[in-house]
Parts: sequence; structure tokens; C-alpha cells
Amino acid sequence: MNLLTEMALKKAKTGIFTLSEAQSWFRGGHASLLVAISRAMSSGDVIHIRRGLYCLSRELSPVLPNPYVIANLVHGPSYVSMESALEYHGLIPEAVQIVSSVTNDRAKTLSTPVGTFKYLHVRQFPLMAGVERHEDDSSGVFFVATPLKALCDIVAVRRLNWTSLEPFFDSYRLDEDAAGKIDNREIANLLKIYKSNRVRAFLEGLKKEKEKW
Repeated sequence: MNLLTEMALKKAKTGIFTLSEAQSWFRGGHASLLVAISRAMSSGDVIHIRRGLYCLSRELSPVLPNPYVIANLVHGPSYVSMESALEYHGLIPEAVQIVSSVTNDRAKTLSTPVGTFKYLHVRQFPLMAGVERHEDDSSGVFFVATPLKALCDIVAVRRLNWTSLEPFFDSYRLDEDAAGKIDNREIANLLKIYKSNRVRAFLEGLKKEKEKW
């Protein structure tokens, strides 16, 4: 185990660290640091996730980092959304293999040694409205859409002309508890931020549907 790995074990409490963080621990110069990181990767002690982002191996860290935490770190600003957020909230039965996030940047898919991460562009402002901060004790902080915001993002990305929750119950097997997690204040707030006419029609339809519940 080299010095870089020893320092990461002491300093990187979540097992995840950046190049700049490693530089602050490491007493040698930048070139020496890169050599130490390269050796740690060659020995399997450290995993290179993306440029400038690393984590300790499963052998050195009890569990691999939370994929939602990694999703936020790999590309930002972004938040976990779409089916990934619905799975996180326990509202759909299927396991989602690829973590989907929404960004104000161009859409892209990034494959890493710890998973595949998809980033989707949805026109809205501000980006983080309707997003919740969550914390994983072992991996750190991540941001995830509320159930309603995740549904809005699905409508926008998939270009769905849905104006109620019913199609989500049928097509996504959405848990009916989702209806109870939606309130008029959130609908009103999201109507202010989305530019998509489809999303706005969905929210307006949902508002009318909610009056009948």
C-alpha cells in the first residue's frame, strides 16, 4: 500500500476523493502525486471514476460509493431524476440499472468503472427547484428530484402528452401512494419553472385531477 492510499484511507471518509483533495494531503509535487495515484490504480487500491475523481476499491472500503452521490459528482450541476428518482422514492417496482440525472447542459451518457450515468437536458429555471438534498452516511450528499418533479422530467424527455397520473400507473406501474405525495403548492411552483408545454399541460391536468381526489 503506497502513501497516497494510506492518506486516502485516513482523509477520504466516504472513500471518494478528487485530485485537488489528494494534492492537499500529499507532501510531494504534482508529478509525484500523479505517479502515486497511477501506482495505487495499478495495484487495484484506487479506482479512477472520471477525470480528477477517484474512490477506494471495494477491498479497502466496505461498500462502493452510492451511485447517486457519484452521479452528482461525475457531472454537475445535476440532480438524480426520471425513473432513478422514482426508484429511490420507492414508487416503481423495477430496479433501474443506469442512473439518470437532469442537467442544464447537453445530454450525455458517461460510462465509469462504478456504473453508467445518463444526463438529460430539460428546459427549466432554476434547475434545482423541486430538488431535495439527501445524505448517505457512508458516501456523502446527493440531490434528487421529488416524485412530482421526476414525473415532469419524464414527460419532458419522453415528449409525452399525458395530462394525468393514470398513464404512469399503467405504463410505469407507479405506486398509487405517489398521488398522496403531491400538493397544490408544488404544482404551482413547478408551473413557474418549466418551459415545456407538455409539462405545463401535465401539471394543469394534474391540478384538475387532484380536485377530484
